[in-house]
Amino acid sequence: MSDFRIYKHPSGQLEAVKEGWSWPAAAFVVFWALYKKIWVIGSAILIFSVLLYASLPLSYLPYAFDLGCALVFGFFGNGWREANLVDRGYELINDVSARTPAGALAEHLRSQSQTQGSDAAPVIKSFPQLQ
Repeated sequence: MSDFRIYKHPSGQLEAVKEGWSWPAAAFVVFWALYKKIWVIGSAILIFSVLLYASLPLSYLPYAFDLGCALVFGFFGNGWREANLVDRGYELINDVSARTPAGALAEHLRSQSQTQGSDAAPVIKSFPQLQ
């Protein structure tokens, strides 16, 4: 089980962010950053990587840079994602334990339905992957 933070946008959209190390961020560095809409960091790393590989194609430096980026993104990626969500208007609303982000969202919605009675039950049904 991992700890997740649940963020909610004023439009109602929910996002679950795992606390701690991020394997997807470490493995897919630039692609992960761009997929998670962390445009500035993802674009900067992409441009720097391309320039580094183009200028030093037979050196170990580009590979060392990639390894360094993987470690930095693994450690700080989820924190950057949380900051990005807050910048985009999301608000932290809950902390839950679950195995997956979808499970964290389901747990949050279940806890909401228990505290609010049956009002949140239709919300859970609108997410078929959470049932």
